[in-house]
Amino acid sequence: MGQQDRFDVRDLGAPWYAGEPGFMRAPWVQPEDVPEGKIAVAGMPVDWFTVGRPGARWGPRAIREASLYLAGYFGLQKDSGFIDVFSKDIVAWPDAHPVVDTGDVPIIPVDVKAQTDAAIAHIKTASLKSQLTLILGGDHYVTYPAFEGVIQAWRERQENVRIGHLHVDSHTDFFDDLHMLGRYNHGTCARRISEIPEVKRMAWFGLNGASILEPKQLDLMHEKQYQCYTTSYIERVGVEQAMKETLEYLMDGIDLLYVTLDIDVLNGSVAPATHSPVFEGLSGHQFLQVARALAKIENIVGLDVCEVAPPIAPTGQTERLAALAVMTVMGGRISKVIGKADEKKWDAVVRV
Repeated sequence: MGQQDRFDVRDLGAPWYAGEPGFMRAPWVQPEDVPEGKIAVAGMPVDWFTVGRPGARWGPRAIREASLYLAGYFGLQKDSGFIDVFSKDIVAWPDAHPVVDTGDVPIIPVDVKAQTDAAIAHIKTASLKSQLTLILGGDHYVTYPAFEGVIQAWRERQENVRIGHLHVDSHTDFFDDLHMLGRYNHGTCARRISEIPEVKRMAWFGLNGASILEPKQLDLMHEKQYQCYTTSYIERVGVEQAMKETLEYLMDGIDLLYVTLDIDVLNGSVAPATHSPVFEGLSGHQFLQVARALAKIENIVGLDVCEVAPPIAPTGQTERLAALAVMTVMGGRISKVIGKADEKKWDAVVRV
């Protein structure tokens, strides 16, 4: 292997602006060729399901590119691994790359049904053998066809499957019908997901003053025993406690979990390149605390990140945070723990 090729990963040590552009340097494969147990990545570059600021169609490409910079840390690795300063774990790149990139779903810009069906088919095929499917959006409508694709695959993989949905967002996206856009758009994706029979629990995390919750939406949430956690509650009890409560609720009586991360759950100063910036959202640190809590959940089978719109703020910080968050959620699935830091040396050097 060459200097830039490490751990059997081509171009891992190359600069982020060069080499193979698959997510985390993952090899490209067709959806039907995803190997058993790998993480499958799919992009959905769409932003015509919203009346707000466009630009999220460029999100999947930008998030892929941002992931190259982060994956490059492993290419620089000269020691046995890196110490996670929060857990003291020594982590290293696995023996074989755990991720494959299936490219983007087919794009059909003028036909909502055809676009939805094409996306579902691609993601279903990619999910038939994957341990987890990562979908890169796109506006937040992406979550509905992504969820449908994942659950259709798991219907074939497991009988009587029960699934929960975690919606990390400033907004509920729980409208039944949105003015000018109808029933299939970025503001209705969670409502469409709630209508899928296998969905037994839903929770929202990060709602704030930008969220609109109609009385009829509240009635339905109450009827179905859904749960919502606002940023004011998260500030009051702390992210760890709020996530503990959220996950205890979600994981009760379900087999699998799907998670969507809308980047506009963050304050606009942290994630400016997005469709709907907010000013009472999570901080970057809180967002990554959420991701670390999710990394402990082994039965996440679907994960997406949406609403990254690079043309709005071309600093690169929003897409880099999106890439870091999903890589953090995938945690031990993409790196392996090979030991612990020396306790005495750690305590003498590091204050956590």
